[in-house]
Amino acid sequence: MKTLQTTLQTTMLAAVLYGKEQVQLERIPVPSLGPGDILVRVCAALTCGTDVKVFRRGYHARMIVPPSVFGHEFAGEVVAVGESVTRFRPGQRVVAANSAPCLQCFYCSRGKVNLCEDLLFNNGAYAEFIRIPARIVERNTYEVAAHLKYQDAALAEPLACVVKGVEDVEMKAGDTVAVIGAGPIGSMFVRLAKLRGAKEAPMFNFTRLKFMGYNLDFSIQKAMDELGYRPRVNFEEAIGETLAWYKNNYVSH
Repeated sequence: MKTLQTTLQTTMLAAVLYGKEQVQLERIPVPSLGPGDILVRVCAALTCGTDVKVFRRGYHARMIVPPSVFGHEFAGEVVAVGESVTRFRPGQRVVAANSAPCLQCFYCSRGKVNLCEDLLFNNGAYAEFIRIPARIVERNTYEVAAHLKYQDAALAEPLACVVKGVEDVEMKAGDTVAVIGAGPIGSMFVRLAKLRGAKEAPMFNFTRLKFMGYNLDFSIQKAMDELGYRPRVNFEEAIGETLAWYKNNYVSH
């Protein structure tokens, strides 16, 4: 194993999830490495909506069984690499996704890697160090450019989700795009839509519709009317079921 230092510390500080809204800061062993793994010192770790749900629920059906480290959006510096790793070396700045497909199952063989039947997950960004498994090292780990801040590089995973969404809807220059949801993902969609050449890309917040400083009622069609839009579709009809579900499950509580 190649390391950045002559001797690597054996324990690290980490946030350990024990159950519903039960997290403790503890010293735990630094993860050991397999031949194709790398060890990264976490320099920035973000809080995804999934992390919040994991904290509130105390588990994740597919990824986390407590007690466990958690957190999955991060960027950092490589401090050690397994003996068979050739693409990365100690001292490199990297960002890694929290999953990687098998490339062998039914869906992977048809190019639908997001539906992989054997998707490998990785969590543990809320710690001093995180081990990146060999499969993720090979398929979903990238060097961070020198000019990019760690906290910006850590946004690579959610940004990748937005890029896929933009590609899936085949957004083209001149399109009018309505973005439902004004959080970080929605903001990225608006930015990418403009970079893609969208004619207009208004953003609407579920709890209180907003557009360029206007506070509007919970009505997408009313928002369109007040803004002078004449869209080719009725947005309330198009997403009526989604709005009804959201109102019933969130707005009334």
